[in-house]
Amino acid sequence: MVKSLNIDRNNGIAVIEINRDEFTDIVDSVYYMTDKVKRDLLENLPSNEKDRTRLDNFSALKEDLRRILGSLN
Repeated sequence: MVKSLNIDRNNGIAVIEINRDEFTDIVDSVYYMTDKVKRDLLENLPSNEKDRTRLDNFSALKEDLRRILGSLN
């Protein structure tokens, strides 16, 4: 459950405070989304640029979140 939420509409930034277990669930979800997009790309070759970009974005997000989670441990 979100403990606090601060929104800066001008800059398009939201700061969310959650506990470690919930953050771990979010990281796991991003892993699953990344794997699903990879499978979809492989099953539907040739892929288009939009799908490859989506996979790249999920992969980058996954790595960033994993690093943050690692720094919490």
